Amino acid sequence: MLDFVLGSHGAFTPLVLLVMIGTATLTSGARGKRIPGAYWIAVTSVSVAAGSTLGVLLLLRIVPAVPRAAIPLGSMIISNAMNTTSLVMSRLRDDLGAHRREVEAHLSLGETATEASPCGTAALYAAGCCRSSTRPRWSASSPCPGR
Repeated sequence: MLDFVLGSHGAFTPLVLLVMIGTATLTSGARGKRIPGAYWIAVTSVSVAAGSTLGVLLLLRIVPAVPRAAIPLGSMIISNAMNTTSLVMSRLRDDLGAHRREVEAHLSLGETATEASPCGTAALYAAGCCRSSTRPRWSASSPCPGR
């Protein structure tokens, strides 16, 4: 089966990549518990990240447009996009939960949700979550934990 998909039958490459993106968005969306619209955030971020990165690599012919190259590279790009999306949503949820009383006090004074975030704007707060979530991390199965 792998020989058939990775062989000269390039028509299956977009289908295989779409299935991988679908699986990654479902996984990442499920990890974003208690985040409103977690599945749509996952769909958007994983699709844009994977599509733009792989698209540029294929359009500039940095990577040959053959299934044997595009599918494995696409799977790596998709998995990194999934992990980053999950980490950003998890970090944002945890940080807002840690500052819950502060956010509620600002909301009770009539501020909007954007104004009530600890940094004054949700965009700045989310940017901090993005920065910390994209730092290199060792996985739990790493032979060097704690590094």
